[in-house]
Amino acid sequence: MVLSHSDQKRLIGDILKAHQQDGAARSSEYEQLCRSAASLLSPESQAGLDVNTIQAIQSYGEKGMQLENYDGHLGDNKENFQTWIDSLS
Repeated sequence: MVLSHSDQKRLIGDILKAHQQDGAARSSEYEQLCRSAASLLSPESQAGLDVNTIQAIQSYGEKGMQLENYDGHLGDNKENFQTWIDSLS
């Protein structure tokens, strides 16, 4: 099933909200963030997006995928979550 542009933004926002509220993450969530961000960054999807924010979210996901313990990564990005979520709305 192909997700629409708005569905992908909503999915990214939901994952980020969960990371923000729960202070916990899963590898699969980081993988999904990367896939959705990459899709939104494709040339045909970039219209009306804050590309810098999507790139930052993609970078956050990529780094998270490389880690075994997510606590420090979540803490390091705690201040970014709300900014990213607001940007996706």
